[in-house]
Amino acid sequence: MAQATQNSHLQQASAEPDGAFWRNTFEQFISELPEAAFVVDANGDITQWNAATENLLGLPASEAVGTNAYDVFGTKGKDETLAEKVVRTGTPIREEEFRSAERPDGSQAHARAIGTPIQTPTGETVGAVELLFDVTTVVEQRESLSELQQELSNNVEASMGELGASTSEIASRSNEITQLVSDQADELDSAQEDVSGFSATVEEIASSADEVNTQSAESRELAQESVETVTEVIDQVDETAEKSATVAEDVADLRDEIEQVEEFVGVINSIAEQTNMLALNANIEAARSDSDGFAVVADEVKDLATRSQDQAAEIEEIVTTIKRKAGQTTTEMESANDQIQSAREDIQRVLENQKQILSAVEQTEGGISEIADATDEQAGVAEEMASVVDDVSQRARVITEKISEIADENESQTEMVSRLTQQVEEIDRQLAEVMDRSV
Repeated sequence: MAQATQNSHLQQASAEPDGAFWRNTFEQFISELPEAAFVVDANGDITQWNAATENLLGLPASEAVGTNAYDVFGTKGKDETLAEKVVRTGTPIREEEFRSAERPDGSQAHARAIGTPIQTPTGETVGAVELLFDVTTVVEQRESLSELQQELSNNVEASMGELGASTSEIASRSNEITQLVSDQADELDSAQEDVSGFSATVEEIASSADEVNTQSAESRELAQESVETVTEVIDQVDETAEKSATVAEDVADLRDEIEQVEEFVGVINSIAEQTNMLALNANIEAARSDSDGFAVVADEVKDLATRSQDQAAEIEEIVTTIKRKAGQTTTEMESANDQIQSAREDIQRVLENQKQILSAVEQTEGGISEIADATDEQAGVAEEMASVVDDVSQRARVITEKISEIADENESQTEMVSRLTQQVEEIDRQLAEVMDRSV
């Protein structure tokens, strides 16, 4: 079959003129090429446009043939097609960069071009053939990859920037925290000393409160004894007042009896006067009778009357003295009773005051006892506080050391971020080179 076809072509070639044969052969070659290819004349107008080119650029041959090649396959950044450049230079050209053109539907077609001149036997360039190797898929993938790489680069760069800023911020904050914790540890040390001093002070206060409590108990006992003593004094004053009243009554009775004695003295004086009158009468009668015996009796009666009067006078004087002294005694007893009553009232007030003092001392003793108990409890709490503050201070020191370690690790992390940023930039550069080489 192949031999028959070859013989047919040979027969056709023998029957046709040489120019027409080779022209047909060339056109058939271009049409059957699996790669996109088109032919331009010396003016750059398209003379042939194969099916692969139609598929690549989305333009049928009926519309492309006769049209200037640049109008159909104009490339951004270029002012002529490769075929036109080949016609102009008369030399074959293989472009390393790809060309891009917009299809009628607005999409982009990308191809790597190879051009070769069409020359006459005399060497005149009358046209050119341009082969287009479709790299649209590769270019689109490259662009997607480039966009992805750019997005990745931007994201990584932004992340690295944020991470770097965050790391720097963390480092700065770590240093601030380290300083704050260190200052806090110093303050806790000072607070621990203050709490220890406070604990000692509370213990001293507790000891003093115990002593005051003891003294308060003693004061309460003394106040109780004082109340009892004052009560006894009041009882004695009452007893004295009763006895004084009895004495006053006795003095009053004595005055009554003295008055009776005065009456008796009056009677005696009256009897003495009468006796004296009898003696006088007896003397008169004796003188008249001239009787010695009767005169003697009269003298003795007179002498008895005189002695009676003298004794009565003495008794009266004694009675007057006793009466006067009894009056004075009564006055003094009344004054003494008034003073005793006043003293009793004063002592009663003292008793009331002592009772109030005793009540206040008892309340004070209870309050001081509560204060002593509370102070003992506060002393225990102060000791616990001192222990807790010391523990917190130690922990603050440990935290300071840990934060310092974190700060050191953060600095190492910052260096790692810097190196990672450089590595990402290097990967970005290498990826760009790979993409440049992929088409």
